[in-house]
Amino acid sequence: MNRYHNNQLPPGFHAASNEIKAINTLYGLIMGITADQVINDNEIHFLNLWLKDNEAYTRSFPLNVVKQRIDDILADNIITQEEREDFYQTLSKLIGGTFQETGAAGGFSTSFGNQEPDELIVNGSTFCLTGAFITGTRDKCEQIITELGGIPAKSVTKKLDYLVIGALASRDWIATSHGRKIEKALLYQEQGSPVTILCEESWAKFINITN
Repeated sequence: MNRYHNNQLPPGFHAASNEIKAINTLYGLIMGITADQVINDNEIHFLNLWLKDNEAYTRSFPLNVVKQRIDDILADNIITQEEREDFYQTLSKLIGGTFQETGAAGGFSTSFGNQEPDELIVNGSTFCLTGAFITGTRDKCEQIITELGGIPAKSVTKKLDYLVIGALASRDWIATSHGRKIEKALLYQEQGSPVTILCEESWAKFINITN
């Protein structure tokens, strides 16, 4: 557990950079834990202890997601096979699939949380773009939305209709403003707002259909 005398941070401690380090460490742990494509009880308890040692960052995405899932699993002190398999799927989605599945050792998946709807209503809807897009520059993507009758938005609000996450990102993307927008969108969803989170691949598919 991280504890500091009189609640003062130690000299040389930088909250933002240490948060990124914690997120990247979690990424590495998940890569190792999912390498054999199964989750066992010892690994779940290990992650739980690690999260407690890094409690200062557990309000940040994706540490908050992992913590909530573990809290739910351990709530009754019984870990079922269904919970193990579901937790494995969650961790795999967070890192975009295991190394065996993807053959790559990249960062957290920008498709995590993708909530592809049955249809995409562009005309009159608001879209906030975050990250870098394969489709083109941010201006180009916003132009496409505008031409189809949509309304580009610069920030995530409770009235936002769609948050679209670009496919190009670095390992640190999830601790930057991109990750903050996703975290805010998830929070608003929990509060009942209708915002839908889309990865670029899903967004582009619907845009092509619309065209």
